[in-house]
Amino acid sequence: MFGYFLLSTEIYIIVHIIFLLFFSVILQEKILNLRYKFNILNMVQLFGSLILFFAMIVLSYTTMHFEGILLNYQIICDNLSFFFKFIVLLTSFFSILFSLNYCEYENIKIYEYIFLLLLSIIGILTIISSYDLITMYLAIELQSLCFYIVTNLKFYSNFSIEAGLKYFILGALSSGILLFGSSLLYGFTGLTNFLDLTVLFYYYNMEGYNLYYYESSFIGLIFIYCGILFKIGIVPFHMWVSDIYEGSPTNITFFFAVVPQISILSLLLRLNIIFVYTYLKDLYIFFMFLSMLSIVVGTFGAIYQTKLKRIIAYSSISNMGYILSMMLTINIEGMYSVIFYILVYNIMSSGL
Repeated sequence: MFGYFLLSTEIYIIVHIIFLLFFSVILQEKILNLRYKFNILNMVQLFGSLILFFAMIVLSYTTMHFEGILLNYQIICDNLSFFFKFIVLLTSFFSILFSLNYCEYENIKIYEYIFLLLLSIIGILTIISSYDLITMYLAIELQSLCFYIVTNLKFYSNFSIEAGLKYFILGALSSGILLFGSSLLYGFTGLTNFLDLTVLFYYYNMEGYNLYYYESSFIGLIFIYCGILFKIGIVPFHMWVSDIYEGSPTNITFFFAVVPQISILSLLLRLNIIFVYTYLKDLYIFFMFLSMLSIVVGTFGAIYQTKLKRIIAYSSISNMGYILSMMLTINIEGMYSVIFYILVYNIMSSGL
C-alpha cells in the first residue's frame, strides 16, 4: 500500500485522463445533436491544465515526505525524482494553458491531443522514476508514441506530416539502438536493475576482475547512451530536431523544447552515477566530443536559419551540449550545476 501511495501522482493523472476522456466523448455526442455548435477543445484544455495543477499538489504532499524503491526495484521515488517531476508538471501546466489562444487562432478542434499530452507526461514521469532498463525503455516508448501523433496535429499541413514521419522513422531507429544496447548489457552482465548494476560495476572498478565482461559491457553502454542522446538532439543525432520543431504546431514545439529534455537529463544523471565512474576515461572523451560538436553546430547552425522555430531548435541543441559538458565534472557540484541550468533553461524557454 505504501508503494501505491508514492505512485499517487501517476495514478491520479491516469484516473482523471479516463474520466476526462469519457466526459469529452459524451459531451461531443451531445453537441452534435444541438443546433448551436461550439468547440470543446478549450474546455478540455482547461480541465487538462487543472489536472496537472492538482497533480503538483498531490506530488508535493506525497514524495516530499516519503522515499522508496517500488515494484521489485523498478521505480524509485526520491528527492531528485521529486524535483524533476515537479518541473515537468509545472512546465506542462503552462504549456497547455498557453495554448488556449493558439488553438483558437489556428482553428484547431482536435481535443484528443490533450489526452496524448497527458499520457506522454505519464511516460515522462516514469522515465524520471525508472530504476531498471526495462522500465526505462517502456517509459521512453510511451512518451515517444504519443509524440509521434501530436506532431501531426496540423494534418492539413505538409510540413507537419513530414515532421511526424521523420520523427517516427528516426525515433524508431533510436529506440532500436537503445534496446540493442540494453540487450547487450543484459547479455554480458545478466542484470537490468540500476541498483544491481551499480554494485556490480563498483566491484569491477575496485577489484578489476572479469576483464572480458568489463570491456564487453562498454559496447552495450555506448549503444544505450546513443539511443538516449538522440532523444535530446545531441550532435550527430540532431537532424530531426529542426524539422520537428518547424513542422509541429507552436504549442507542441514549446512542449518539445522543454519537457522531454528534463526527463532524459534526469535519466542521464542516474546512469552517470552507475557507469561514468567506472568507464571514466572512455566516456569522458565520448561526452566531451559530442558536447563540443553540439555547442558548435547549435551556435553556428542558427545563423543561417530564417524561421524562429528552427532557431529555437538549434538553441536547444546548443543548450543540451552545455548541459552534457557539465556532466563531465563527475562531482556533486557538477550535478547541482546541471539541475540549476535545467531550471534556468526551463524558465527562459517558457518566457520565450
